[in-house]
Amino acid sequence: MKKLIIATRGSRLALAQTDIVCGLLKKENIDYEIKVVHSKGDHNQKDALSKIGGNGLFIRSLETELIEGNADIAVHSAKDLPYDLGEGLVIGGVPKRGDARDCLVTLKGAGPEQPMVIGTGSPRRISELEQLFPKAVFENLRGNVDTRLRKLSEGRYTAIVVAAAALDRLDLDFQEYDIRRLDIRECIPAVCQGMIAVECREKDREIVELLDRISDPVTKLRFGIERYLFSRMKADCTLPVGAHAEIDGEEVRISAMFRGKKCERTGKVKNHKSVCDDMVRELTGNRSGKVTLVGAGCGEGLITLKGLDAVSNADVIVYDDLLAVEVLSRIPQKTKRIYVGKRSGKHSLPQEEINRILIREAQEGNNVVRLKGGDSFVFGRGGEEILALMEENIRHEVIPGVTSCVAVPERFGIPVTHRGVARSFTVVTGHTMEDGEIRVDWENLAKNPGTLVFLMGIKNLREICGKLMEYGKPEDTPVSVLSKAYCKEEQRFDGKLSDIADVCEGKALTPGIIVIGQVAGMDLRCKTDYSNVVDQEHLIDSYCNEDKEYSAKCDSDVNCDDAADKVCDTGRSDVEKKTITVTGTERFVNIQCKALEKLEAKLVPMTTMEVRFLFEKMPKSFEDYSWIVFTSRNGIEAFFSYLMESQIDLRSIMKLKFACIGSGTDEDLRVHGIHADFVPSEYTAEVLGRELAEHLGKNDRCLLLRAEISSEALSEELKKGGINFDEVPIYRTLVNEKLAGDGKKQVDSDYVIFGSGRGVEAFFTFCSLSDGTVPVCIGPSTAKKLREHYDGEFLMAGEYTAGGISEVILKDMEL
Repeated sequence: MKKLIIATRGSRLALAQTDIVCGLLKKENIDYEIKVVHSKGDHNQKDALSKIGGNGLFIRSLETELIEGNADIAVHSAKDLPYDLGEGLVIGGVPKRGDARDCLVTLKGAGPEQPMVIGTGSPRRISELEQLFPKAVFENLRGNVDTRLRKLSEGRYTAIVVAAAALDRLDLDFQEYDIRRLDIRECIPAVCQGMIAVECREKDREIVELLDRISDPVTKLRFGIERYLFSRMKADCTLPVGAHAEIDGEEVRISAMFRGKKCERTGKVKNHKSVCDDMVRELTGNRSGKVTLVGAGCGEGLITLKGLDAVSNADVIVYDDLLAVEVLSRIPQKTKRIYVGKRSGKHSLPQEEINRILIREAQEGNNVVRLKGGDSFVFGRGGEEILALMEENIRHEVIPGVTSCVAVPERFGIPVTHRGVARSFTVVTGHTMEDGEIRVDWENLAKNPGTLVFLMGIKNLREICGKLMEYGKPEDTPVSVLSKAYCKEEQRFDGKLSDIADVCEGKALTPGIIVIGQVAGMDLRCKTDYSNVVDQEHLIDSYCNEDKEYSAKCDSDVNCDDAADKVCDTGRSDVEKKTITVTGTERFVNIQCKALEKLEAKLVPMTTMEVRFLFEKMPKSFEDYSWIVFTSRNGIEAFFSYLMESQIDLRSIMKLKFACIGSGTDEDLRVHGIHADFVPSEYTAEVLGRELAEHLGKNDRCLLLRAEISSEALSEELKKGGINFDEVPIYRTLVNEKLAGDGKKQVDSDYVIFGSGRGVEAFFTFCSLSDGTVPVCIGPSTAKKLREHYDGEFLMAGEYTAGGISEVILKDMEL
């Protein structure tokens, strides 16, 4: 194996723990090199952890080294780990645990001073020690062990609290101190306190196996149990939370504390998850989480605002087919997704199993969203799911959805009710039972003068029409079969009860619905004269008596009375028929969709990437720079977020000048009250670099704030111009893993928009382009990346902005 680069913090304790790991590696004959990395928590030892970042504060810098390939393993105090590790990283090694207890340290011979002043910055320790020392005063104390002991010796505190394992691992002189090791029942330690965690990249299988060999099996098991409990409590270092697991053979005893409330359970090691779940329910006071049934509608943009809000805040999404990409792309990266796909002929899971999944996830304390196409209570088995939840006393809510029985006919210009034509409509399942029979009241349906809407009945179209005619429905009753609504290949097929099955024979129509009744002869997308029927209230009565026949004169070029493959949509322009998928980060997608609104085409937002800010390499001040250069809107958002998080006053950067790659970036800068001092004549990194180099003076120094992976054109041009600059990655773009499913999705829009090379890569990770789809690139670098995945023709914006993309698409539509 190659020499391993070990990343560690530089404190004495961190190095002592790293030395323990190095000793284990030596036994495996592994060569290594230590790399000291400083974290934000090391730089700021004055403020409480909750004020400067809290969860994961001490490990993110080390994780960055792993992710960027600068180190092979990282050594952490396991208690510092958040429950979400960096992308692609795992804890591979957990050596034998040290003493998990906390120690109360006082000066030797100190009397019982009242009130006692205890130095600690831990909410957990404060919560525990308040019970032991009710009259004590607690003051914030941070820093390494040496610093804490020094402050105790200086008389700033009566006592301090330190982890026992830290004292044991350091070669310090404790002669002047009294050390009281607090019993686990007195003060439940932090999760995994006393453990060392060794992190690595998951893909480095050889290293993962090595770290497993140097692990202590019992400690690694305790690590997993305590970490599971920690994740179920959904807590971080800003909350008073503790946990400790003791293993004796096949038995485990787990102690936990949450917000001052304690709980202890014993059970089998193999059943530790259920034991932890019971403890969480007792500690948090919640019997279970909550399940929300959300109807996602039956097309792009048809989910309600309340439904989207529920999706955005869910811990778990249980979903099936017939969902718009727009909805799936809104699911946050952290949200657990469970696919239970249900479509005609393709049932992923039986309903009983879906019910069990909802109950299990809710009982684990999760906020669960059951996401369905259309509306949950219109043949969506939502009622069955609610009854199952009620039996388990699980809180639930239903958010209605736009149902296809109304929305799909509307899409094709059919009103399910219309004055003088149909006073009612009936929704019927066209789905067969296990014995192959459609169990409905055919006699009453045949007599019904209103509109009949059959869902899930496409494959039984001939049988449905035959049964209605058998029970007396006139053979010439209008019928419309509406297929794949809100998709690019949506189609409407019109006929009569007697011939519609022949019209649709051999066609792929699923998903689709069937509309039967006089309104099926209408198409309000056409310029049509319905004056001979509207307001004639006697129409329904005469229809029932079969004395009159509904008819309409259509002024369009399409013969609306012809029982053929008719798509009568002359009320919509050619542009409105087009579908445009917009890919990229949520920010880019929103901006681009706004720019496209004027086209009135159908827009499909697809968030293929997520943005994570990177502040570890940001300078502590900007005094050494005269210019800051932005090459994206994300960079501007990250920069001002950094200023806010670091509490840097805006007035301290007033002497700086700013360069932006284009007008869109300049617009975002102006939101913060700053106008760009320089924008290139052409919105590319190469031109920005060349023209900026000509514009700058010899004494200028630039700070380039860019994505982690960026084009080298800008820096190369600045180098050619002899400009001094530093390049700092301020954000990272990640593929939205939530788009992953059962293989690649084929996107069949007329146009697919790409706003960056990374966006191209993200799209083709999970998606492909159908024949006839035209890719649209914002600029040359994006186009260059597209050519690596696609060898067909594509469009590129003339001006590399959202507006430029809209213009090139409009011109292409007009050709």
